Formats: sequence, C-alpha cells, structure tokens
Amino acid sequence: MRFIRILFLCLTFLPLEAALAEGDFDLGLQHMREGDYAKAFCVWEPLAKLGHPDAQFNLGWLYANGNGLNVSVEDAVYWWQQAANNSHLDAQFAIGLAYTTGEGIKSDLNKAFYWFLTAAKSGHQDSIDIIKRLVLESNTDYYAQYPELYDIPWLRQNLIVTGDVVNIRSAPNTKGKIVFKAKKGDIFMKTAEKDGWFGIKLPDQSQIGWIYGKLTKDSKSN
Repeated sequence: MRFIRILFLCLTFLPLEAALAEGDFDLGLQHMREGDYAKAFCVWEPLAKLGHPDAQFNLGWLYANGNGLNVSVEDAVYWWQQAANNSHLDAQFAIGLAYTTGEGIKSDLNKAFYWFLTAAKSGHQDSIDIIKRLVLESNTDYYAQYPELYDIPWLRQNLIVTGDVVNIRSAPNTKGKIVFKAKKGDIFMKTAEKDGWFGIKLPDQSQIGWIYGKLTKDSKSN
C-alpha cells in the first residue's frame, strides 16, 4: 500500500515541479533534508532511470533504509550497482560490501575485491584501507590476479634485509625451498604477511618469495 501511495504522489507531484523536466538532483536532496522522502523518491527515480549516478546511489539508500517506501535490500543493491557502473565511488564501495556480506546479492569475494580496488584506485579512503588489509595481511596472493597492484604507490612497503645472508623461501616456513639468497641491505617490496613471514617480490619479477620477518626492517624506520 505504501508503494501505491508513493506512485500516486509521484503522478500528482511531478507535473508541479518544472525543474524535473531536466531532473534536478539537488531538489531531491532538499526534500530528503526536510524529511519528505517520498518526494525525494519521486525526483530521484526518473533521474536514476536516466543514468544519473548520484540519483542511483541515493535511491539505493532510500530502499536500504525504507525511507518513504518499504525496505528492499535487493532494490538497493540494484541501484548501487548501476551507480557503481557509472563510476560512483561510494556506490562501488557499497557494492563491495554487498558482495562481501551477501546481502541482496550472492556473496562473491572476488567481485568484492574488484569493486573495492576500483574505488580505491580513484582515492576512496575506506576502500584503500580495505585493500591494504586484504593485500598485505591476508593469505591470498592478490598480486597474481591483479598485477597492477605492484604499481599502486600506497601499497608499496619496502623491507631492508638486516641479516648478513638470508634465505628466501618458496613458502612461509623453513620447509619451503630456497629460491634466493639475500644480503644485508638488500631491499624488497613486501607483498604479503603470514605467520611472521613476509612475502616479497623477487628481483626477476617472476615469483614471490618468503623471508622471515625478524630478519628485515621497514625501509622507513631508522
């Protein structure tokens, strides 16, 4: 019944709003600030259908919160996905969260990472924080899936070897095969961390090796 009332309101409201001929997103914001979510919906829905990313993102939140209409996580995710496809950073982050939790969409951690990374590369700080944690602290080798990670400045964490001669192994333990021997002062880019070992990018760029963390120091430390 609530949707029918909103539909009736939109049919009677739109002809009175000349600004909606071109679609005035700010008008929807004004209605939302005034607590008139139904009018905000009437403004944003046609804009969203025309591909306006801010309208799509905000329409998603109306559905997610049940502001002026029934809660529908599926509709919220649908509109966030449209906004994400239109390069809306907050929507890309929201879709990343949706794929992580599986709310309103089938859980898919690979797609979640993709959307977090997409937003992070454009400077979305919350997405940057998540990507840093996933890449540097999890057991997944994201560098193999996304080689562009090597070129992202805020992911670069260089380590200096402090031992005289240090074995670099194929796995994060002493059972791993020795794949390289590093010398004191050598610098490597950190790519992962597990059980006190650091994954590092080897000089030939073709593989990742593992070095015991206590035999290194951060290049930024004194």
